[in-house]
Amino acid sequence: MKKQQQQSLERELERTATAVVKATLDWSQSHAERTFEDIEVFVLEIRKRMGQDIAQALCEEQETARPVPGPECPKCGQEMHYKGEHERQIGSLVSDVKFKRSYYHCNHCKDSGIFPPG
Repeated sequence: MKKQQQQSLERELERTATAVVKATLDWSQSHAERTFEDIEVFVLEIRKRMGQDIAQALCEEQETARPVPGPECPKCGQEMHYKGEHERQIGSLVSDVKFKRSYYHCNHCKDSGIFPPG
């Protein structure tokens, strides 16, 4: 990872952490009389939100430059060709994450396309 990319990711993660701290303090102040169940529900929700934000930041950081030459087709082994960026939404263990990634297509296999790295 390039230094500039790392610094950008670091700033994004710091914003996420700051938002979590602020939300926790705000919630704590507005829920003086709370049960353990209330705390659990809040922690699970804030954990989910933080996970979504981190996953989003990591996915956006991952696709910063397309590889040259293109990746190898998993079916025929030929070089795949860049076909632009496409938006994808992926359901993960953490959350649904939406991001743009480079798309590659194999001219030999016709139906083979990938969004590296996988």
